[in-house]
Amino acid sequence: MSEGRRQWHFGARKPRERRVESERLGELFDAHHQRLYRLARRISRDPEEARDLVQETFLRAARHERPLARGTLDEEAWLVRTLVNLCRDL
Repeated sequence: MSEGRRQWHFGARKPRERRVESERLGELFDAHHQRLYRLARRISRDPEEARDLVQETFLRAARHERPLARGTLDEEAWLVRTLVNLCRDL
């Protein structure tokens, strides 16, 4: 693995690392879920489908091989782009 690159494989992590990653995912969810849900709702027009799309977006964030930079526009842009791509795949 190259210097500075970190892979996220929850099963292979130590308990403390998994807890930190889980807390980070919770922070991402708290900061962005309402905006992502509104966007998914506008695109899909179905509340249940919108919830599923937001859930899948955060699952992909959890599996993303590089941590998203905290509190940046890149973080939000990555989440929005992932959500839009999921909507297109419907």
